[in-house]
Amino acid sequence: MILALENVTKRFGDTVIFENLSLSISPGELVTVVGRTGVGKSTLLGLLGSFIKADEGRVVFQEKEVKRPDQERVIIFQTFDQLLPWRSVRDNILFPLQQTKKEGFDMLEVLKALHLEGTEDLYPHQLSGGMKQRVAMARGLISRPKVLLMDEPFGSLDPNTRSTLQLELLRLWEQYGITVVFVTHDVTEALFLGDRTLIVTASGIQEIPNPLMRPRDKEAMNFRIFESELVQYIK
Repeated sequence: MILALENVTKRFGDTVIFENLSLSISPGELVTVVGRTGVGKSTLLGLLGSFIKADEGRVVFQEKEVKRPDQERVIIFQTFDQLLPWRSVRDNILFPLQQTKKEGFDMLEVLKALHLEGTEDLYPHQLSGGMKQRVAMARGLISRPKVLLMDEPFGSLDPNTRSTLQLELLRLWEQYGITVVFVTHDVTEALFLGDRTLIVTASGIQEIPNPLMRPRDKEAMNFRIFESELVQYIK
């Protein structure tokens, strides 16, 4: 276990989002999170990263209770404005290392891994949405985090770019052995990426292991059958 919630309760005012919630994430696992809008997917991610404080219970990272964010648990958002507009691609990617003085990956290695060679001197306004998300992923990876927390990072992209970045994420996950928790509203994406899926509903969280072998074909019959079963859990 690398990351866990132990008996966590979270409220916003009189609304209980999670009550006595416990779950754990294994090292190197890619876990997807799905559910309807407003059920608490982003709140769950915030709790795992200590960006949101639990009202009760503990967040445990590498066997120790944690109460504040750190460079080992990095979050990547959906919005394109997460990059600093006055900084170049190079300076955006290096920003986490400049803030913490932590030793990270080689800059050229990360650029190559995300096919960003030649963009170092460009600024965010000169990049497409897909390129901005590549830069955000590079910035997340540069500090060698143990966990990437991804909040619908591909949700605003066109289908072709989205599919390409899904494959890029899987390649990076395998290459670096990083643990990933990936929030999405797209069941197909959740099934294509995840080792297991956490389905968030108003009554709690249900864990569904993914029985499909990698690499996965979204058009295959077994994929479509399991996808339809997963949709029923959300309904």
